[in-house]
Amino acid sequence: MASPLTIFPDSTAVAPLAYCGSVDYYARMAAFGRMAIDLSQPFNRHDHTSRRCEIVGPSGRQRLSVPTRKPSPGSRATIGDLEVDFILDWRRNHWGALFSAYGRSPFFEYYADRFHDVYERQFPRLADYCLALDSLLRQILGIETDVEIIHSRHDLLGHTSMLSTDAVEIADVEYYQVWAARHGFQPRLSALDLVFNMGPESPLVLRGMLR
Repeated sequence: MASPLTIFPDSTAVAPLAYCGSVDYYARMAAFGRMAIDLSQPFNRHDHTSRRCEIVGPSGRQRLSVPTRKPSPGSRATIGDLEVDFILDWRRNHWGALFSAYGRSPFFEYYADRFHDVYERQFPRLADYCLALDSLLRQILGIETDVEIIHSRHDLLGHTSMLSTDAVEIADVEYYQVWAARHGFQPRLSALDLVFNMGPESPLVLRGMLR
């Protein structure tokens, strides 16, 4: 039986790799029966989707970026090839920012240990962090979409009826945010914002976003 979030149970959509993807990213993902996360996309230093997310804390919206090593000059690096740079202690900084933003939210303590375990690990590649966090988020968000990881353009060509996630119309739905009294409702943040604030009711928010 398909999830109540699924609109296109027999369709496959393609999506980019995302670091703690946005609420709208997961609303679109939930609409499909199958999802291909494309790691074969050429690295583009101007595209920050795979390396950056946004949260909201005491001072307002805040960007969290994962530092990566620059690919060798002339190489045809893909998103899946990107290696994480550990010169700076970004994992500690990101976790500190999450604690500052959501330590008082209703469900932070309930989920914190599961996410902290991921931040404690030293994965060599950006994709490893993104996919580990994605797996946790999908579980909590009640997303039953079958996810396939695409490593090469050849694998992508094997899907003849793939749709874009843009085929799904979504609308922002306001939900409880711990800092709303100070900053107003902030849409399209990382899905971490949704799960720490709404917990088990998060799937209802996603369903309300789908049109």
